[in-house]
Amino acid sequence: HKTNQMVGPRVADVLRFCESHFALPLSVAQLAAMMFLSPARFSEKFTREVGMPPMSYIRHLRLQRAQSLLRESELSVTQIAQNCGFGDSAQFSKAFRAQFQISPSDYRRNNRRNT
Repeated sequence: HKTNQMVGPRVADVLRFCESHFALPLSVAQLAAMMFLSPARFSEKFTREVGMPPMSYIRHLRLQRAQSLLRESELSVTQIAQNCGFGDSAQFSKAFRAQFQISPSDYRRNNRRNT
């Protein structure tokens, strides 16, 4: 996906909002309202400028944060799922495995930071 500098200022505002609030239940309609666009028009503009649909971008942010927490925290997989905006640990594990081809537990075991 593109960096914030390569998108228009209104989409950049939405990206910043997503980065700050990714753990909350966000919807395309809510994000579209920030730009005073219909959800369909917003999704089209967001995808064109960012290179992925809005909900894919939010899932990407959530999974990046989850990777970091798996490496650096002692939180359980369930706690990480909740902290990163997933409904439950099963939904989180499925999304994590789909993105990285490894379970969250195995990722943690293979990437643990020695402290």
